[in-house]
Amino acid sequence: RWLLDSATEIVSIANRNGASITMENENPHQFTFGNANLVGSRLSFRLGVRCLTIEAGWTRTPNDGFMPGGALAAARISHFGMSKHNVELLLIRSEDAPKWFASGTNGKRDFFDAESLHRHFRVFLG
Repeated sequence: RWLLDSATEIVSIANRNGASITMENENPHQFTFGNANLVGSRLSFRLGVRCLTIEAGWTRTPNDGFMPGGALAAARISHFGMSKHNVELLLIRSEDAPKWFASGTNGKRDFFDAESLHRHFRVFLG
């Protein structure tokens, strides 16, 4: 929930400061992530021709497949027309609380926090 709630909050603040970002929420939303079929939510943010989409979900039944890397959930952030900024995320169990990690280069996972999410919105806003 942190990922979607944080994205909604960022857009709410931007709109209060004069942006005209529209938001669409699709719930439930099904999407493919690797070899798994995930069920969750999709948020789409639009500003003119720009679109930022966040999909987040998890497998619900054995027929859906397995979560990659033993993750609790997975997400994808997509920038329409700017695919080099797209990122796939995994929610990984940790000692204190689950944490989001981005698929980095060479199979390395990079911690994904609020600042990482803000960077995606800075790209989106231009």
